[in-house]
Amino acid sequence: MNLENFKQAIEGQKTIRLTHKMARGDGYVTVNRKVEVSDLTVGESGLIQYTCYMAGVCRHVLTRVSEVVEVEPVAKPFKVWEQFGMTLEEWNQSQSDWDVMHDMH
Repeated sequence: MNLENFKQAIEGQKTIRLTHKMARGDGYVTVNRKVEVSDLTVGESGLIQYTCYMAGVCRHVLTRVSEVVEVEPVAKPFKVWEQFGMTLEEWNQSQSDWDVMHDMH
């Protein structure tokens, strides 16, 4: 990926799924990590720095834009009550009402 495409891919995103190549021992592996864009810096030379958690340990990673295979936005969680055109209070009441009806049968 080139620098301009990478910057466009992360613009306006809060969290991304970043897939890139990484040198390891006897060759390269491809890693796929969930990264907070606020934890990521991109230098004009194409150097990317970010932090992520692996096995409960915070890691600092350096890679280059040229090693990036894919950048995907991470969908923010949706609020189920909004899908039904309700407020949170209306949703909670509807669930309570459902429970009452269910318990009656």
